[in-house]
Order: sequence, then C-alpha cells, then structure tokens
Amino acid sequence: MGKTLYQKVWDAHTVGTLSDGRTQLFIGTHLIHEVTSPQAFGMLRDLGLTVKYPKRTFATIDHIVPTENQDQPADPLAADMIDAIRKNCDDFGVTYFDLKSGKQGIVHVVGPEQGITQPGSTIACGDSHTATHGAFGAIAFGIGTTQVRDVLATQTMAMESLKVRRIEVTGKLRPGVYAKDLTLHIIRLLGAKGGIGYAYEYAGDTFDNFSMEERMTVCNMAIEGGARCGYVNPDETTFEFLKGRPYSPTGEAWNEAIERWKSFASDADAEFDDIVRINAEDIEPTVTWGISPDLGLTVKYPKRTFATIDHIVPTENQDQPADPLAADMIDAIRKNCDDFGVTYFDLKSGKQGIVHVVGPEQGITQPGSTIACGDSHTATHGAFGAIAFGIGTTQVRDVLATQTMAMESLKVRRIEVTGKLRPGVYAKDLTLHIIRLLGAKGGIGYAYEYAGDTFDNFSMEERMTVCNMAIEGGARCGYVNPDETTFEFLKGRPYSPTGEAWNEAIERWKSFASDADAEFDDIVRINAEDIEPTVTWGISPDHGIFVSENIPDSAATEDVEEKAVIDEALAYMKLPAGTPIKGIPIDVAFIGSCTNGRLSDFREAAKYLKGKKVADGIKAIAVPGSQITAIQCEKEGLDKVFSEAGFEWRAAGCSMCLAMNPDKLVGDQICASSSNRNFKGRQGSPIGRTVLMSPVMVAAAAVEGKIADAREVFDVA
Repeated sequence: MGKTLYQKVWDAHTVGTLSDGRTQLFIGTHLIHEVTSPQAFGMLRDLGLTVKYPKRTFATIDHIVPTENQDQPADPLAADMIDAIRKNCDDFGVTYFDLKSGKQGIVHVVGPEQGITQPGSTIACGDSHTATHGAFGAIAFGIGTTQVRDVLATQTMAMESLKVRRIEVTGKLRPGVYAKDLTLHIIRLLGAKGGIGYAYEYAGDTFDNFSMEERMTVCNMAIEGGARCGYVNPDETTFEFLKGRPYSPTGEAWNEAIERWKSFASDADAEFDDIVRINAEDIEPTVTWGISPDLGLTVKYPKRTFATIDHIVPTENQDQPADPLAADMIDAIRKNCDDFGVTYFDLKSGKQGIVHVVGPEQGITQPGSTIACGDSHTATHGAFGAIAFGIGTTQVRDVLATQTMAMESLKVRRIEVTGKLRPGVYAKDLTLHIIRLLGAKGGIGYAYEYAGDTFDNFSMEERMTVCNMAIEGGARCGYVNPDETTFEFLKGRPYSPTGEAWNEAIERWKSFASDADAEFDDIVRINAEDIEPTVTWGISPDHGIFVSENIPDSAATEDVEEKAVIDEALAYMKLPAGTPIKGIPIDVAFIGSCTNGRLSDFREAAKYLKGKKVADGIKAIAVPGSQITAIQCEKEGLDKVFSEAGFEWRAAGCSMCLAMNPDKLVGDQICASSSNRNFKGRQGSPIGRTVLMSPVMVAAAAVEGKIADAREVFDVA
C-alpha cells in the first residue's frame, strides 16, 4: 500500500514516540515574527538555553508594523516589539529580515519568496496561517507561544498524527472565479470545523494547473476549515518557482533536491481517510455573509473573565518593573482588559496576586464550575469541587471568544487517603508522596478525585496545595468534593452569592458532589500515617523521598531505564548517590508560589521560625501569593517574624517558582523551595537546583543551612 505525502514527511521527521503516545517531530524550518516570539525568547533566557539550530530559524516583522510610515511606529508597544525581535535575533544568531533589508514582509510571503519553504519539510510558525507553506509539498503547522519556545530550544514539537482527507478538484475555474473563491467554497461545503483532526491534500487537475500563488491562497485557509494543515504535492510548477531563489539549492545539489522532493509526493495507490470531489466549473465568485474569527470579535462573556499579573511582576519594587518587556506586558494586559471590559486586579487594586490565589480569595472559584486558565497549575481550583484546566494560548483565545473549548472527557481515579497526618507532615508532603507513588506520568488521561477522611479534615488551603500539583502527577485536573469547609471558606467573599442566592447556591453545589455509588476507573488507597516529611532529590516532582531516606543509587536497580533516570538526575543535581538527603547544604530558601503562598503557609512557618535565625550565607525570601495575603500576614505580624529571622519579606507574585522576574537562582545554587516544579533550570539558572518541600521544611532548611527534618529542628511533636 502506498503512502500519502503527509505520511512520508511525518515518518521522515519522527524523532520518537513519547510516553503519552504523541510523536516527537523534528521541525525542519521555524519561522518567527514579533508577536509570539518575545515570550519564547524570554523563557529561553530564563532557562539559560540557546536556539538549538539558529540556521533553521528565520524571523521577520509583520503583524504590528505600520504600512504608511515605517521609519518609526507611532505605537510605543509596536516599537518595543520591533526592538525586541531585533535584539533577540542578534543575541541568538537568528536570520532576521528587518525593515531595512528589502526582504521584510508577511512571514508566509517571505518564506516562499526566499526559497526557505521547500517540499518534504516540516515547518512551524507562531501564526494560524502557517498552512500556506503546504502549497510547496511541506507539512506546516501554526503553533502557540509555548511550542515556539520548544521549537527554538529543541527543534522539535510533540503532536498526534492526523488523518488525511484528499480534496480532489477537477475542471477549470470559470472566468472571474479565482483560487480564493475555491477555498471559500471548500470551507462552505465542509464547514469551519469539518477539517478538525485532518490534514487536507488538495489535488486534481485544477490544482495541477494552478500557479504557486494560487496554491498558497488555498492552503493558507486550510485552518479556516478546521484542518491542522493543507498541502499540494510538489511538481514542476513547484520546482520552477523555487529555482534560483536565495535559499534554494544550486548546482548538483539542485538536481538532487528535485529528485528528493519528487519522492515525497503521494503514491498513486496511497489510501486516504476521506475523499471529497469538487467540480471547479460549479463554483462562482464567493463572498462571506457572516462573521469570521478574525473580524472584530469581542470577549463573549467579559463578566466571566478575570485578570491579574503574577509571573513577570517583580517582588521587590513593584512601582515600575526594571525589565522593559515586563513593563510592556503589564501595560498590554491593562489595556486589553480596559478595551474588552474584563475585570483586572491591578497592582494598585490591593487584590493583585498569583491567579490561583486570587480566584479563591475573591470567591470567583466556586463548586460545580468549569475553570480555565493559561497556566499549568489551574487544577488548584479543583479544591472547591470545580474542574479546572490549564490551557494553551490558542485555547485562551477560544475561551475569550466563545466561552467554550474542545477536549475529550477523562477517566476518573479516586485517591482515597485515610487517617491523620503525623505532626510535622503537611499537605505538601502528601501531594509529593502521591506523585512519587503514582509517577509523574501516572495520571495521564485522568482526573483525580481526592477523597477520604484526610481530605474531609483538611482546610481549603491544604486541599488547594494538593490539587495544585495534580498536573505534576500527569492528571489533567484534580478535585475534592465540596462540603461545609468549602462553603464556610466562600461565605462573604466578594464574588460569592448573598442572601437567598447563597442558600440556593449551597444546595446546588452539594448536588455536584460524587454520588455514594459512583463508579471510578481506578481507586488508590493511602494511609496518611505512613507519610513522613518528603523532599525531592532529582529533576522531576516524582523524584521524592522521605527526609529520613537516602538518595537513590542506580547501582541498586537492574532496570536500565531507571538507572539512566537516576544517573541523569544525580549528575544534574550533583548529589552523592546512596547517602542521606538530610544534611545536603542549600544556598537559597524560598517560601511562596501558588502551591504554598497562602496565609496558613506563612502562619505555620512563622510559628516555628519565631526566635530562630537563618543560617549565615543563606538567601531566604518569603513571597505572599497575593496582596490580600500580604496584608493579612502583616496585620498578624508574620512579616516581622520572617524579617527578624533573616528572610526577605517581599510583595505578591510568582517570584522564584518560575523566575520570569528578577528572583532567580545564580549558577548551580541549590534552593529549598515550597514551589511545585524541580525541572532543570526551573528557577532561573540553567544549572540551578531545586529541592521541593513544605514551607515548614523550607524554614528548617533555612535555619540549618541544609536539608533538615523540621520535626527535629523545631521539636515538633
């Protein structure tokens, strides 16, 4: 059986299959522009990474560039974005078609006219209409900001393979009918969502006789029909267009390229998942009569959208961020919220903070609701009996425009924890233990229902800590059934119902709790009394051990894969295998984040810190999760306890959790952290090391200058 071009190109660029079944795909060419690249480059800098293959990346400016006077854009944000992409390309060695180059233009025009777009290649760009390049027999995908970062850093991206639909158009378009009419007709025929899950192969003698420009017009709009990409098989028209272009092969390499390019064309006996046949002569000039995603949409329900700033906001001086890009991002979200009528908790509001702290304390997070946010740790809100999903940039757009998103339903695993945690053991230890037990990928395809009398007796802050890290165990979301603890927390909050509506809400919320005879796809049972204070030793949240245990030694296992994981982690962490984790020196102590930056976290740590001092040479910072949390802490004098102990008391923000702000590790510093991820380079230095633990354990490490058992340091009984 023959293969389609899509299958051939996919196979030729497959690096491997990931554990979740997706393919790691090598991207032959990466095209970037000024809108989706600044954040990606910023993330590379934060992680100390370079562009993997700068010669495969090409940049231009198009979205924000003025068309009347291009000497200097009047919009200062546009000017800053142009300066940013120029600097990023200089710093990372990326080819940049600047305004002065004579080669600048729309990225999907520049690529073909420079001969960068070539048959049989994979192409990615942070723009929806990247499918344009499929006209040359490439498979080309529009991607989001996070994937732009991934492609810059690794030259690969992860995705599932697509089905292939052949759209066979025969005959000649009548006079006055053009390629644009054809592509609009196809979308009208198959629908704006008809191509979801498909790559479109455009074929038939109509396409054979089309110019490259006409083919590009049709492929450009494949995405508007729901297809992930669209392509035309390469032929003599393709080769003639490319011949002599700046980045096209020359000499003998040109002849070899043509033969290689021809080999990617779909085989005559290739099988397709679907075939649609259209007679070109039936088509008339076509216009749209309704609305398009790109034509002035508003936020569908602005009263259901809430905004704050957290990742990039500095925690020392919040008057004006020193980083101009951070300042521009703050200005941009303020303006966007004003323009679209979205509630914004600004720095001056007294309500700003980490989004997953702000939502609950404002009473926005409520039982029985669905919640989405462009952040991995959105599962936090599941503590209230909501199902809450972290989503990507494209889905953020979809939710803003439609208040909906498309996804498959999940299986449900009930994690039933019974008994009482022992003194000095906290919700953070429990969630790290669960991840250790089930693995960082154990929850893929699942929602986790956290249940049992341990959770029944937990405060809302403790439930949030556990739900926050559901994603670190691979689960798409995690939740706790709502109960009186939930209702008591929400009562009287700014966005909670009042009066009779409050009583009605409670009855409605109760109805969402899992039924007593509900069936689960899996049940895991854990005895809370078996858990000790837990810390991580490696580079994944499932690399956890009790503080009383030794660091793993690869010599102790016969499993080749496990050996490799241990060796890689310990090489990065520079920890001695087989020795106690207790006693490992630290350089930095961090209490904060959306996992452990709430009032109860600071109360508990302060209770034991009072009268103690941070060890010499240790940098210790405490960062409240919100302005309201900070105010509450300061009213109770907790800030003074931390300051007198030697901690720096900071303003609200994500701080050192992700280090997209000035709070970063330096060199290979090791940090005792109450945050949620210990990946390589996570806290701002490419060789920085993170050890996850509870806030009280961080306090103990700060006092001792090394990883310590808080029960011993603070005489916890």
